[in-house]
Amino acid sequence: MPDEIEKLPKKNPMLEENPEKAAIKAESDAAWLPLRERLKKTDGQNLADLDKAYNVALEHHGLERRRDGKPFITHPIAVAEILLDMGMDSPAIAAAILHDVAEDTKFGIDSIKKEFGSEIALLVDGVTKLKKARKETKGDIHSQTMEKEELQALSITKMLNAMNSDIRVILIKLADRLHNIRTLQFMSQYKHRTIARETLQIYAPIAHRIGLRWIKEELEDTSLRFLDPLSYKEIGEYVDRTFKEKETLLKEVQEKVWESVKNLCKTAVVSGRVKSKYAIYRKTIAQNRRIDSIFDIFAIRILVNKKDECLSAIGCVYDVYPTYINERYKDYLHKPKENGYQSLHTVIVVDGTPIEIQVRTKEMQHIAEYGIAAHWKYKLKNKDGGTVNIDHQLKWLRKLLEAQQEGVEADELVETIKTDFVPEVISVLTPRGDSINLPRGATVIDFAYAIHTGVAERMIGATMNGEIVPLNKKLTTGAVVSILTSAPPGKGPSRSWLSIAKTNSARSKIKAWFKREQREENIACGREELERELRRVHISFSDADMEQILKAAAKRQRLSSVDDFLAALGYGGIPVANVMPFFKDEAHKIHLRNNPPDDTITIDTRATKKKRSQFGVIVEDMDDVLLKLANCCTPIPGDEIIGFITRGHGVSIHTVSCKNVSEARRAQEPERWLKAHWETKESDRFEVTFLLEYNDRMGFLRDVSELCTKMNIPITDFAKRGSVKDVHRMSLKVVMNVKEQYDWLLTRMKEIKGMIGVARFQE
Repeated sequence: MPDEIEKLPKKNPMLEENPEKAAIKAESDAAWLPLRERLKKTDGQNLADLDKAYNVALEHHGLERRRDGKPFITHPIAVAEILLDMGMDSPAIAAAILHDVAEDTKFGIDSIKKEFGSEIALLVDGVTKLKKARKETKGDIHSQTMEKEELQALSITKMLNAMNSDIRVILIKLADRLHNIRTLQFMSQYKHRTIARETLQIYAPIAHRIGLRWIKEELEDTSLRFLDPLSYKEIGEYVDRTFKEKETLLKEVQEKVWESVKNLCKTAVVSGRVKSKYAIYRKTIAQNRRIDSIFDIFAIRILVNKKDECLSAIGCVYDVYPTYINERYKDYLHKPKENGYQSLHTVIVVDGTPIEIQVRTKEMQHIAEYGIAAHWKYKLKNKDGGTVNIDHQLKWLRKLLEAQQEGVEADELVETIKTDFVPEVISVLTPRGDSINLPRGATVIDFAYAIHTGVAERMIGATMNGEIVPLNKKLTTGAVVSILTSAPPGKGPSRSWLSIAKTNSARSKIKAWFKREQREENIACGREELERELRRVHISFSDADMEQILKAAAKRQRLSSVDDFLAALGYGGIPVANVMPFFKDEAHKIHLRNNPPDDTITIDTRATKKKRSQFGVIVEDMDDVLLKLANCCTPIPGDEIIGFITRGHGVSIHTVSCKNVSEARRAQEPERWLKAHWETKESDRFEVTFLLEYNDRMGFLRDVSELCTKMNIPITDFAKRGSVKDVHRMSLKVVMNVKEQYDWLLTRMKEIKGMIGVARFQE
């Protein structure tokens, strides 16, 4: 049979009868056949199963097209191609081709299992989102919003559990997300920000944890392009401009390093590396640094053959360039990062320019790029697994799933990924020398829970570098921390620990302990908090009505009893604010039942959505209320806020950290303080006032104005605020519609010549 005919999948007469179907098939084949040719040349691929998967997906996606106009099946084909680049096998690639069939068509998991076997079915099921909605929430806007968030959390938790059984699940999901974000420009503006933010908060951190550097960086950079396009553009322009300025120097260093290292390893590879845009963005925004103060934007990478050649290669570099920054030497070779990354880093100084040098083996470089995918492929070829330990790289996953078994809810697990899986980490040592990685700002309590939940629950104190420290002590890199414990079982955590712990994983385990160990106290606390909220909004029920409403509320939360519901309120598993709309709606129904309206009057008893204010602020349990943003702290979206009922002037919105919102003042008149949160839209705009301190010079105001114009940020007012000696003060009021603009403008204004300080203006 001719080779050209062998390449083509079997013809489908049903498709050829319909011109549109024929067009879909022709476009689909154009995407599939090049990938099929690659698969044919790859060892171990089962072409029969893959052709079958393609035909099933083509048949069931039918005439569906993506927003870019291409047949829908081109997306799963692109996902399969990414997996082939990772070195994945036939079952994983077949699952990628079928992953949207189970989610979007009637050809479900059972059908896939019947046609393709349990292995492929389990992989597809692991990446399939949960979509089933509860009937009782239909028409209830508040409950629908909660259910959407809950289903997202449950879907991610389901994926993590499947990943624990088969690592290929997360690789398929990351490849799926990577192609989706590559084509994000075809989605709506709202989808741009929603998908990009979710990618940054969940999928990029997971890619980082399993060592898939190239996927992590592309997810982060592309997300930044949609979330803050101006910063993305400016960073790109700065990198291009700086590279042109230093290109000659970098090439010279690269050549001299190669000449020195080749005597050690003739097949060594010396190349350049450019830091990702998002990594630069994080250093400028999160660490409040000038972009020109980041000296590892460009680096020289040396790849050798053997591990013992790495240290020798560093010596070769020092022979050529003896000036180096000793504090910047990092040994990830003997103490790898948690995601398996191994390398030696040092920083040399050439003609006054710091240049980072990275040294590792070629195998370490492959693992640095492909992470756990490289380990998985290695274990596949070597049945005994060799020296590769995938379990070590999945330690973080085991801890997450253990927390779930201890009673931590799905949304708490997702929040842990968002808050705890950050690149900026500190490494704290146990007395035995084991390294524990924690987010910057973590405390002794976070350290104790990172070691083991049982250790934390018996903790009575701690020492750092041999000295006794309080439990709220913030830890630093390199510190040796020892946890002092009581005899088992211990007295357990204090409720005050919830405000001290910085990691969500520690807070979740503290809540789980109270949920498990202090049920009666939780029930009492939950009932008390609920009754307090009902009194505050002037709602009361008879005992009989209250019992029925509590049963209905428990059922809505999918809890088996009223006590379970009250206990969840007590330990913080369910915020009282989330259930208040339901109780208000029930109170309204009872009022109508006891006070029937006049027949001539029509009353809409449907639950109403809380109205938005002009500031995009929602105040709990208050509709159509007059709001104003307090001048003392000028809150902006992203700040944690609280409302204060003024006398005759509505509700004033403050930041929680405002000097006028002290704990003492809130304790004096608790009934006047209300919970509030932002609910901004893409089009919302907000004013913020900066206080500038500067040395007066010709052109200073022009530079400030040009910066705001360049960032498309209108200036609405500015005024001189006096001067002391040579230091002048000025308030500058601007209008923004993106939270990221505030951070970026604050950073860029500090770089203006003559600027001494910039801060949010508070009267």
